[in-house]
Amino acid sequence: MGVSPDRVRLHQAHSRMWRAHGMVRAGHLAEAESLYAQARAVFAASGEPRGEAEALLNLAELERARGDLGAARSHLERAAELARSEDAPQLQAPVEGALGSLLRSVGETEEAGPHLLRALEMEQRLGVRQRIGRAQLNLAALNLDLESVTMARAFCTQAMKEAQAAQDDRLQVASALMMAAITAESGALEVAEADIRATLQHALEANVPQDRAAARLALGSVLLERGAWAEALQPLDGARAEYASLGAFTLLADTLGRMAVAHAHLGEAEVAERLLTEATRLSDGHPVLAPLLELREVHLRLATEENPARALGAAAARFSKMARSAAARWDWRVLRAAVAGR
Repeated sequence: MGVSPDRVRLHQAHSRMWRAHGMVRAGHLAEAESLYAQARAVFAASGEPRGEAEALLNLAELERARGDLGAARSHLERAAELARSEDAPQLQAPVEGALGSLLRSVGETEEAGPHLLRALEMEQRLGVRQRIGRAQLNLAALNLDLESVTMARAFCTQAMKEAQAAQDDRLQVASALMMAAITAESGALEVAEADIRATLQHALEANVPQDRAAARLALGSVLLERGAWAEALQPLDGARAEYASLGAFTLLADTLGRMAVAHAHLGEAEVAERLLTEATRLSDGHPVLAPLLELREVHLRLATEENPARALGAAAARFSKMARSAAARWDWRVLRAAVAGR
């Protein structure tokens, strides 16, 4: 008795999912996105809601990385519907986490909180350490955005423990970078820099492009906060190259904007302007990043402004209207330090 065509198609869809997972780890995000989309179409046509939900979850993560927030949100909401209809907590938990993380990234922190808490509760019941750690890390990021540094540190500490216990390189890198961001927020920049350098070495050894880029971006950012403009450019340029290769356009835009800050203070106004123009194009009106790029333009004016306090006052008015986020506070700290150094 032969195998039915439907079973063959489903087997091929599952094979595409596994191939896509490998592509993501290797940094081939465009190829992975295509495979996830193909698998999703087969699962949907075959009436396989669990497979479709998993494909949509992975597809949304890649759409978010390249800046297509509308598609990512739509696909996550559809995945959540499918997971709930199947009463599948092993799918509901990561979907809730991904949806909450997306909402946090666009400044909708109040809406993000319930999703992230539900994700952690479900993951704790399921007991998979890597996923528990990832849920805790999402809550650490949310609390850092809300300036609840003590809570952020507590969640991040737990995430680091889960990463170590699970021997998960990617979670170890992500949780270490989050802890460094918390440390920098408290003003201990030298400690944060040392921790990031150690994490970058770990990321280089693990050889996952996304993690290498994140560590380089973090290192460049803490160097900018210290006013080490020239030194910051090397890790930032490394992150730029990685994100460009990955097609992670939102992170690429953020990196270019940070590079523009360095070039502005090195007296290279034309380079800074060009980088900001490209960053603005890539950000495509991102609700959190686009205002940050406008704030970074102030660094260009500082080079010629006779009264830096006036430029800082105008920036303060912009800052006060921004969504609460750790990224916005980083920009504000760098700008204030630059003015103080004039």
